[in-house]
Amino acid sequence: MPNFDAGHYFLTTLTPVRPGADENGVSHVQAIRVLLSNLPTALQSPATESYAQSIKDGVVDRKDAVEANSPFAKSLRTHLCRYVVIDDTIYNGRLGADPILVGAGKAPDPLSPQHVDHLPCPYLFFSADIDAILDAGDPLQSDLTPDEQNEVRDSYCRELWEIAGDTLSEIYSHCQGFENVEDADGFAAYIARCQIETWMPFNDYYIDYATELKDLKKLDLKKIGYIVGIPVVLTILSLALGLLD
Repeated sequence: MPNFDAGHYFLTTLTPVRPGADENGVSHVQAIRVLLSNLPTALQSPATESYAQSIKDGVVDRKDAVEANSPFAKSLRTHLCRYVVIDDTIYNGRLGADPILVGAGKAPDPLSPQHVDHLPCPYLFFSADIDAILDAGDPLQSDLTPDEQNEVRDSYCRELWEIAGDTLSEIYSHCQGFENVEDADGFAAYIARCQIETWMPFNDYYIDYATELKDLKKLDLKKIGYIVGIPVVLTILSLALGLLD
């Protein structure tokens, strides 16, 4: 099922960037890059937290360090997320053709120009791996209907707006169609319009992982030993008999 797997929701969006420049004369795509480069990373491990504290205490000399936590880390449903600016499609090279067919006039001439795909504008890519729940602390569900999945997505987007609305507004103000977004519901609807299906999600663990571990302890190791050991013993005996001959 796209977008959902084992209690986790995988949100992927492509948002078209506005053409031209902003009031400061900076292109919208460049303005987004600057904003994203200044976003703080998450401080969710002892290592990153102690490093940030070292910067604050002056132990580490790094004047350009950002001490704030990532706005997305404020949502306890977020596992990981990423922003990427996509300028254009990648050129994979010309389409090959059988030279025999080309000589027979049955395939395109390799010297003739071929169509090259291009995006109509740069796109802002956003992906997030989140718990498919409505409130932090809710149990993960192994199955959700499409409507329930949409509810999870919209709930997460509304939460992001509540905890990081200013940051999101600053970023998406450089994207097309964001002019009428004024509240959490509007942002959730905007993201839904920009969503593309996630068909190849990466899941680091599954809901029934603990149950599988318990079942693993119930394995009959004696039987497994016989299954593995008997062929090994027979192979060794066969080799030994072959050497004696």
